[in-house]
Amino acid sequence: MAHLEAVKPKSGLPIHEEPQHSYTLPSRLYLDESIYEQEKQKIFYCNWHYAGHLSQLNKPGDYLTATVADESIFIVRGQDDTLRGFYNVCRHRAHQLLEGSGNTRNIVCPYHAWSYALDGELRHARISEKVPGFDKSEFCLQPVQVDTLCDLVFFNLDPDAESLDSQAPGLAQDLQERIPSLDQMEPLDSFSFGPTTMSANWKVVVDNFLECYHCTPAHPDFATLFDMSSYQMDT
Repeated sequence: MAHLEAVKPKSGLPIHEEPQHSYTLPSRLYLDESIYEQEKQKIFYCNWHYAGHLSQLNKPGDYLTATVADESIFIVRGQDDTLRGFYNVCRHRAHQLLEGSGNTRNIVCPYHAWSYALDGELRHARISEKVPGFDKSEFCLQPVQVDTLCDLVFFNLDPDAESLDSQAPGLAQDLQERIPSLDQMEPLDSFSFGPTTMSANWKVVVDNFLECYHCTPAHPDFATLFDMSSYQMDT
């Protein structure tokens, strides 16, 4: 309970490990930049994040990009058919390497044209032969962990993180039981809505997603599809 006491609001309203016995978190946890810096290190940079679907990475050279907090990564299928993930920055001047998704034979930095193979090795650095002692092997792209679950692709910035299956045992079976046709599904090629940027702390968005107390007044049509008295969100 020590970690809960550390954020207990001055009003004395309780924060409990059981959400139904708790009040709203103190506002400073949504506004304090130092809190967010801790969250990046202790939550975002050491957990698994969804990046895309295996169907987006079918062929050698297929890649997709993703972002977590202020870190950009990309995942690419190599010529050896292996999925690999890397920080999406050139080892020379940290310029972004790839955008969106697509297919490429190699990875070329748009700034100074350093070129990397699909396995992250530096293939060519212009005029580097004139730099005494320059060793291309010291400038490979920095890797990130990649894992898959039910044809869904995830990444983790922590090189020592346990596998996704170890962190979430039984998740694959649970998904397959709830969605029997999951292995037949692929992302839509196009849809009427896309990613949305919100000017809000990430916890505000998660808070809203995890409760449906607002559904009846805010989404009346949606609320008619379910029995709101028994609706609950599994996490």
